[in-house]
Amino acid sequence: MFAYSWKRRHGFEDVTADQVPERTGSNYVIKKLEPGISTLIPEDALGQIEELLTYASQHIPQDSHSDTILYILATAGLRMIPIEQRTKLLRTIRREIPRKFVFDLREVSVISGQDEGLFAWLSINSIMNRLCDSEKNPVAIMDMGGGSIQVAIPLLDDAETEAKKNFQISTADIQTIDLSCGKRHKIFIHTWLGYGANKARERYENFILKNNKDKTSDVADPCLPKNVEMGKYTGKGNFTKCRELIAGKDVFEKNSETPDKSNLLSCLDENSDIACTYPLNPSEQLPKMDLSKLELVGISEFYYTTEDTFKMSGSFDTKKFHEAAINWCSDNKEHLYKNWKAGVYKADENRVKTQCFKAAWVSVMLHEGLGFDIFSEDFKLMTLDNIDGKSLQWTLGALLYKSGLAGFDRPHPRAPAKPDFGEAKSGMSMRVLNNDPYGDFNYSPFSFTDGTFYSLVFIVIGMIIVMLIFMHRSIRGGVERIL
Repeated sequence: MFAYSWKRRHGFEDVTADQVPERTGSNYVIKKLEPGISTLIPEDALGQIEELLTYASQHIPQDSHSDTILYILATAGLRMIPIEQRTKLLRTIRREIPRKFVFDLREVSVISGQDEGLFAWLSINSIMNRLCDSEKNPVAIMDMGGGSIQVAIPLLDDAETEAKKNFQISTADIQTIDLSCGKRHKIFIHTWLGYGANKARERYENFILKNNKDKTSDVADPCLPKNVEMGKYTGKGNFTKCRELIAGKDVFEKNSETPDKSNLLSCLDENSDIACTYPLNPSEQLPKMDLSKLELVGISEFYYTTEDTFKMSGSFDTKKFHEAAINWCSDNKEHLYKNWKAGVYKADENRVKTQCFKAAWVSVMLHEGLGFDIFSEDFKLMTLDNIDGKSLQWTLGALLYKSGLAGFDRPHPRAPAKPDFGEAKSGMSMRVLNNDPYGDFNYSPFSFTDGTFYSLVFIVIGMIIVMLIFMHRSIRGGVERIL
């Protein structure tokens, strides 16, 4: 849960929003709870959201509660559950939250993977001041959550032309963003459902360790630290073996054989493996990137895995990361838990247990999954969570887009009046355009534009009039025949 504020202002010189600080201390109003609501029944999910909103309400002035706009937006976790379950959950939240809080609830919905990627890209580049910078290119971002991974890559120079030649890249993945500062960005945005860290762990247990699935005895798991227990799995602590099971080959062995097809980057069960619906093939699905011109930023799980226990976020060092992972996985439960209880790690118990697997998964996704040569000296990646205290999460991008603060499609009633963009050269507003060859059209997910609405109204009215005319003629003809 993130809280933002902005000043009522005229003009668009400052197109962003600030995070709300807590009333006591210097921390921002941010709160995260586990597990995700997709795993909970509606009543428990509601209780979790109420806990988050109760916390937020303590740091928002009481007389401002009714003016505080609230968006409840869900991501991959809810995208993967059955639609009946999802609908019941969202309806429960929509019905009950207004009964207990006076916030101005504007939306309760599940956003698409495309929107999640777009919002993350907007958020990070807004904070880094790259959207209108004429000297520096916007950054590319990778956002790995629990259920999915999103990438958003600016298409520089002739990258768009090359991408369109690739029939594996959908035109829907290439979006155009026009800014009032005169900048236009072409961005490749794609999401892979099922490749988030938590879903990957679930698939690993269900398919990679499936031969031991029905046994009652403990199952040896190289992706857990030594003697750490997780369900029926007991850790054997071998990072190299863990990574090999995930990727299908030993990347550290130069003469490694052809990859085993039973790996987490493959379709493992046509009937139940979500990866069969969302295959990942970087050589075909991703545009070419020149990392000498493009900065790469990894957020969410890329940051948590490098920082929470390894304490090495920032510039990604492949060698040091793998050394830390090898040491962590081979450590024993007693030592890890002693350090954890002493506050050495910025992590909960679940992170202590799953860090070995998640480190292997991050390594595999970067190298084999997304196709980066992470062992090359030319590979550059920054794993970040905030810049100058501003959190790098998709939530800021969602706020900027949906609230109308930056003039995105529809202005919010509390947003400042839109300036005349025909003259404006400073500040920023945005249109997301499709790639229709005959023109550009405003893109507004999950809503009709006013023109579409009124067109539908006129069509319906016209159909009713036509039906009434035919009915009138039929009745009149019948009367004449009787007479």
